Amino acid sequence: METEKHTPTPWHVSTNPGGPGDQPAFPSVRDASGAKHGYDIVAMPCGNSETVTANAAFIVRACNAHDDLLACCKWIHAIVGSSRDGGTSWQDLEHELDATDWANKIEAALALAEKEA
Repeated sequence: METEKHTPTPWHVSTNPGGPGDQPAFPSVRDASGAKHGYDIVAMPCGNSETVTANAAFIVRACNAHDDLLACCKWIHAIVGSSRDGGTSWQDLEHELDATDWANKIEAALALAEKEA
């Protein structure tokens, strides 16, 4: 069974205008597809409180950083697992892998996870 793919990231927080009458504006999570305003991935019409807006920003940060953080965790796991299992030592791996490149990737992934939406 194939798993449905999610909407590609990056996503961003947007504010939807209120509806008819006195329905207030509310935050949503939108794609960055290049469409004029993107489209809603998650609409949060329960109000425009600071908590609801913060929740939307948290969803965006987590989703936008997911792939990069996962790649970094897999890289670290490969190193630690190999060393733990009696395979290649960290010192040997330093010669095979570009540690500086991976340090930069980890820093970028962490910055993305901590970025304001």
